[in-house]
Amino acid sequence: MRRLLLLLCLATLGAAPLPERRSEMRSGDWYLLCDNWNTCRITGIATNRKGQRALVVIARSALPDAKYTALLRFPGVRGNVPKTLRLFSARSRWPPPPVRLEFELMGAPGTAFVPEHSVPRMLSFLSTTERTVLRASGLHYADMPRGRIGGLLAEIERSQRLSPEIPDEDPSPLFDFEFLRVREPATHELPPGVRRPCGRTVHRSVESWPLDGAARIWVIQCIGRSRIFLQRREGAPRLVGPADLAGGMMPGVAEFDPDSAILTLTMYRDGRRDCGSLRQWGWVGGEGFVAIAERSMPMCRGIPPEAWPERWFARRWRVLG
Repeated sequence: MRRLLLLLCLATLGAAPLPERRSEMRSGDWYLLCDNWNTCRITGIATNRKGQRALVVIARSALPDAKYTALLRFPGVRGNVPKTLRLFSARSRWPPPPVRLEFELMGAPGTAFVPEHSVPRMLSFLSTTERTVLRASGLHYADMPRGRIGGLLAEIERSQRLSPEIPDEDPSPLFDFEFLRVREPATHELPPGVRRPCGRTVHRSVESWPLDGAARIWVIQCIGRSRIFLQRREGAPRLVGPADLAGGMMPGVAEFDPDSAILTLTMYRDGRRDCGSLRQWGWVGGEGFVAIAERSMPMCRGIPPEAWPERWFARRWRVLG
């Protein structure tokens, strides 16, 4: 066992609703979402000549004098993108002059940041041009998302003007909790006394882990959904419901990470795995599950859940150890 310290910044630990959501808009293939800290992100999907999908993310926080940032990220791509790309209009008649982008290759492979001095020109170009492409050394590199972002930028200005003072530090009380990580392999037996966890259908898999020596969780995969059971101390296992998860529960596919004690529930859209909603809760010994993040992606364009933009998150949740 290994002792971890969980730092959680939440005003309450009960099944309270998540904070109020902020601006959300779409323009063509561009999607604007502002999180609970009023950081706004415009997300689009680009496709390169190899058919790989890329995230184009334009963001700005609500802190004073914050600047726009922009990046291009290919999830799952190991190689780097070219350091120099040109942004062209796909319009054949009277196209505007192209914009040269000198990318800074930072962070994970497949990720490139647009330098700060180039971002305003990029935003101006995308605000007035419906269809754009990226070219490298004169050759087509990727098709950018369709649509103009001018209206989305105006919505960011409106949203952050109405709520200009977003604190850099969370003013809510800081709660300290200890979580005892129990290093045991997952078991695959049904909870005691539970015979048909999926109702009339047969379950596909069962995984169970101890939480902190005083509780145990079961994640059972049914057809198109998951069932979660929780057992505290010597009590009987019971089905986890909305009252157990802050912010409410949604039907979907559940995953549990025993190393971080984080439960993830993803509701995929129309049976696809690249769009929908995702919520996460962290286990706090003696208290239960508390909400720590929510993501969403309305566009089904090949983007995995871990890359979906954040709708809400607890800033000070982290695992130390």
